Amino acid sequence: MSRRSRLNIRGWLFHEQVAVSAITVEIDAGSRTHRRPCRIGAERMDVFEAWKIPQATHCGFSATKLPCAEGGALRLKVTLADGKEIAVPLATLLWHEAGGEWRDVESHVNAPKLDFFGSILDQYLGRRFVAEESLGATLSVVRASVPAPPPPLPEPVVIMVSVYRGAQYLPAFFQSLLTHTRSPHHLLLIDNGNTDGAISAYLRALAAAHSHVILVRIPVNNGYVSAMCEGIKYAPPGHLVTLNTDIVLPDYWLERLMWPIFADPSVASTTPFTNAGTVCSFPKIGEDNPLYLGLGVDWIDRMFRCVVPEDANIPVPSGIGFCMGMNRHAVEKAGWFDEAAFGRGYGEENDWCLRAEACGYRNVHVANLFVYHKHGGIYLTEEKKALMANSLGVINERFPAYHDRVMDFLALDPLAPVRGVAAFLLAAERAGAADVIIDHDLGGGSKITREDMSARLLAEGIPHVVVMPGAEGDEITLHLRAPGISHLYPGSVWDDLDALLARVRGRRLVVNNLGHWEEPLRLAARIDTLLTLRGLALEIMIHDFFLLCPSINLLDERDRFCHLPSPSVCAGCLPRNANVTPPAARAFSIEAWRGAMGTLLARADRVLCFSRSSADLVRRVFPALGNIIISPHFLAHFPSVEPIAPVFT
Repeated sequence: MSRRSRLNIRGWLFHEQVAVSAITVEIDAGSRTHRRPCRIGAERMDVFEAWKIPQATHCGFSATKLPCAEGGALRLKVTLADGKEIAVPLATLLWHEAGGEWRDVESHVNAPKLDFFGSILDQYLGRRFVAEESLGATLSVVRASVPAPPPPLPEPVVIMVSVYRGAQYLPAFFQSLLTHTRSPHHLLLIDNGNTDGAISAYLRALAAAHSHVILVRIPVNNGYVSAMCEGIKYAPPGHLVTLNTDIVLPDYWLERLMWPIFADPSVASTTPFTNAGTVCSFPKIGEDNPLYLGLGVDWIDRMFRCVVPEDANIPVPSGIGFCMGMNRHAVEKAGWFDEAAFGRGYGEENDWCLRAEACGYRNVHVANLFVYHKHGGIYLTEEKKALMANSLGVINERFPAYHDRVMDFLALDPLAPVRGVAAFLLAAERAGAADVIIDHDLGGGSKITREDMSARLLAEGIPHVVVMPGAEGDEITLHLRAPGISHLYPGSVWDDLDALLARVRGRRLVVNNLGHWEEPLRLAARIDTLLTLRGLALEIMIHDFFLLCPSINLLDERDRFCHLPSPSVCAGCLPRNANVTPPAARAFSIEAWRGAMGTLLARADRVLCFSRSSADLVRRVFPALGNIIISPHFLAHFPSVEPIAPVFT
């Protein structure tokens, strides 16, 4: 299986009476079954219009980059809000790989509708860190240190700001604009019919104090686009920038925003990362987020400055006008904002970006810049809803494919690996540490323990990475978890984990379960090396008896509990024991097995057993261990059952 042999799916699924709380996609890929949580809750008004059921409103789901092999099976495990689980077989994978795309998928009748990505793969998977998916590839895109400040822009640009209401935002906005805008520029301010005299006086004072400021006064407010159409008449030559006043800008923002336009004449618009900007939102795409972890704009932006722009600036369906660079040549070719259709605002920049695209230009997401955006701060709520509804109607009529393109981008989420790394590193910097959890990729009680542990760590603000077996060979899957973010990096290797820990202070390594790893003795040696290199504390959970014997439940070749006999008895049992996992462990000697696992146990700061009997068995094999702690499971996940009174007849 080649590394690019990955499947991306999106679709919709709802239950008529009960909300869907989780969807897991399972896919057979050769000898392994892979499970991946789906992104759920995407808006699907088309489904709602067809079914008229409330649960259909946000019934979209998606999963990306699934390992696949011809002849496998695709299915969903759907968890409902009442706790019930439903298994949904979806498709037999009768496809072939042609030019990097998977085609000819035969779905079962009555299966939920699935849309399989085709051309979108070519548009959004062209970058190496997205195509390869590994943590190491992503870390190569996010530098380990902040680079030197960028050089000044080669020629002045024109920054256009329409000011109407929002007096509470103006001090922070203008302070960041005046302090952090270093390259030569013209600042075109539009006093857009403000009735608040203090705002108008403030703008006049700015224009009087700075020679590069041009002030345009519009007596009556007729909307944002109307003001911008008037303002463009006074704009000097040069590329353009549109800014909202409900934003805060970091240092060297202008150079990073405009670099793609100066470097590539085919770029029409540029938009940075922000907390509230749909396809450019961080940490969660498509949402209005607060500032991550309550950190300041400069702190978050310092992380994004580490992103290598050449590898991460990707096409987006449209730019976003809160902070958008605009190619003046594209303006001359496609025209300016459409005042008649979008006079009061919302959607005018999407319409312009799509018109520019029709003229042969591209709209680009600038991944090495973060700008804070209050979003909607200058609009009243009801006014905003009305403007958005009107704008969407116009755009959908002019560009019928636009909505689906946005949904495709949100589902594929090509910059998710970068956002995941950025959030993890920010959280580790804030918390001062990060944890590592090594586990298998199956269910059961150990998974419940891991999820409980993960929830506690997230509540404490501590990021952690879960290490699980990979799809093939030496690959591993790394699951980065931090408050508000969760991202899988399949196709990674152990060096990727070490590279991550080289950037953060590792606090603790938890061995939750080593069962079902293909090479457990080699894994034990890797853990030992990692502990030595990174100085991590070690905690080992004893969910089963895998560290005592590769027959996890201590069943012998006749499926009977073995009572831990002498090594000579084990030597005769292991080669014939079908309970041994992985099967290759049947060739190991019990002495080599216990030697490696005993070394690991001896290094642990604590070995956690969940019953006295388990602790006794561990001590029988490793009597010198003095780090065993007994802590029974808290069984909150089991439902309470009322006792049934006996009936006598």
